[in-house]
Amino acid sequence: MWKTVWLAIAVLAASGCAAPCSGPQQVSGITYALFASVLTFGTTEIDPAFPADQTPANGESDWVFTWGSAASGPITVGIDDQSFDATGVWSDVECGNFTADIPDQTFVAQDDSTHLFRFSGRFMVYDDQIEGSGYWSEAWTAADGTQGTFEAQDLQLRGQVVR
Repeated sequence: MWKTVWLAIAVLAASGCAAPCSGPQQVSGITYALFASVLTFGTTEIDPAFPADQTPANGESDWVFTWGSAASGPITVGIDDQSFDATGVWSDVECGNFTADIPDQTFVAQDDSTHLFRFSGRFMVYDDQIEGSGYWSEAWTAADGTQGTFEAQDLQLRGQVVR
């Protein structure tokens, strides 16, 4: 009897009690409506000409993470129907956690302002919710030609699946 109990304990200890984490396919191709808010600005003053309502780093935008077959490597991040090459790493230890790094790429807003941006962030998904935080910097050109820069050292993102 005790041999069976000790054997069962040894098997559970060796194999772990938790189920393995799902892969990135659980989020791949799903559209999330995210709301972005800056917790810490990297610049002391925001230029009044900054088209703040046109950058994905402020307010609502739709994001889609498209993964290949690997848990880490190249991914595509879609923001408001524009695609950006990125690098993603899916955690096989912290279930539902992943990172996404978008190198310098240009987002064109509805008002034709352009935002040459860089983003590096960490996300967590659960049920139909997503939360994240990261770093965002951009060089922007407003529709009237005015130029400037914007930096969010701590950008918070929250949202849910678009149904």
